Amino acid sequence: MRLLYIINSLGTGGAEKLIADMLPLVKEQGFDVELLLLRKVDSLFIKPIEDAGIKIHYSPFGLYSFKNIGFIKKLSKDFDLVHVHLFPAQYLASVVFGKTPMIVTEHCTTNKRRSKAYYRPIEKFSYGRYKKIVSISSKADDSLKKWLGFPKDKFAVIENGINLETFYNAKPKAIPEVPADAKKIIMVGRFNATKDHPTAIKAMTLLPNDIHLLLVGEGNLKQDCIALAQTLKVDHKVHFLGLRSDVAELLKSCDINLISSHSEGLSISSLECLASGKPLITSNVNGLREINQNAGLMFEDNNHEQLADCVTQLLGDKTFYDQVVERCLERVKQYDIRKTVAEHIAVYNQILAK
Repeated sequence: MRLLYIINSLGTGGAEKLIADMLPLVKEQGFDVELLLLRKVDSLFIKPIEDAGIKIHYSPFGLYSFKNIGFIKKLSKDFDLVHVHLFPAQYLASVVFGKTPMIVTEHCTTNKRRSKAYYRPIEKFSYGRYKKIVSISSKADDSLKKWLGFPKDKFAVIENGINLETFYNAKPKAIPEVPADAKKIIMVGRFNATKDHPTAIKAMTLLPNDIHLLLVGEGNLKQDCIALAQTLKVDHKVHFLGLRSDVAELLKSCDINLISSHSEGLSISSLECLASGKPLITSNVNGLREINQNAGLMFEDNNHEQLADCVTQLLGDKTFYDQVVERCLERVKQYDIRKTVAEHIAVYNQILAK
């Protein structure tokens, strides 16, 4: 079976991480796998894909160009199945009108388009062009079903997974940006409107100076967050580490893992945190609530005081801290990437058997 995966780019994000982790394992199962990126950006995810011998195609036209439609049509005709991730790749591929069957993965529980009724017929047309709509969580699946109104058999849920061994076996390392004796909270995620870095930064105003916050990632709101830390006079204990290839080691090196967000699909970063052997604190919002399930601690959206209380509770009680770690490790066992791959392959075979 020849499989073509299409995604906007391999910039930082959960969908991009899923592609980077999945494709080599799909290839291991004997499939001929290639990847099309509509935009070329520097990415830590490219190397593992290339190292697996997977060919990467790049669109010469730019992310939003309608010329991508013809480019996708020409490329896809040599494959048995096309699997598309994210907007606008989803829209562009849906108007190819080729003979190769396509599926699409929904990564979000909501988006701005669903707040505008005039998008509904456009969305119904686009999603309707796909043989199967795979959602990464039951919440994302339920939300999309209500929005589209399609028959239930058009949908499937395949939860994200991670390489558990990578995080189980990671070794802690020194982090030179932070004093060696400091307690460390770490959050990995893009600086965008969905993530809630400001609440994490505000919580630092309520915590002692020996507790430091490490923020890993890039994004269009990073400078705003740097400015906020300076305004609140916590910039001496809030560290912006940029993109990192050693996330597993960083998680293992910190005392608390944090995901502060306004909404999620099924957060790969939260799964990595659960597997790190450190306690997890998340916002009590869709996507994170379903993953956490009281394995870790939760705080209400935008509530920096509750977040600070969660940190204090964990660091002030070693027995409770260890109990939360054990709950997190138990919770993550069902999110093995190999299970995710096997469920995808079953969907591929089902579509091609029709």
